[in-house]
Amino acid sequence: MRDSVEVKARTGGAELERVVYTAERIAERVAEMGREIVDAYPEDEEILVLGLLKGSFIFLADLVREIARPVTVDFLVASSYGAGTVTSGEVQLLYDPDNTLEGQHVILVEDIVDSGTTMNRLIPMLEDRAPRSLEVCT
Repeated sequence: MRDSVEVKARTGGAELERVVYTAERIAERVAEMGREIVDAYPEDEEILVLGLLKGSFIFLADLVREIARPVTVDFLVASSYGAGTVTSGEVQLLYDPDNTLEGQHVILVEDIVDSGTTMNRLIPMLEDRAPRSLEVCT
């Protein structure tokens, strides 16, 4: 495993002051989360891991590799930003998962929760689809 990762990101001219979590520490925590998920659900019941695109895809890929059992992966796209960079407060579902949520154990994976607006509006929308359980992993 690499000790560090070089990342080129747009920072608006600001320089990165410090690394808060090393790549190794992040990988350790993702592995722990994978084990926690395995322990939390009965072996004979399916898990649907639902990634909130676009931000979650790398975290989701790392996470599902650490879940030591078969899972189904699907995606959705939701937005509370419209065309701007400031949340509008209204959440729109732009892409729906292909899989039904009804009766499924659903783990909604998000990379970063900013204001919480998207999650606070999205969770009731998903609960209306009658999953057996719905948890958020971020």
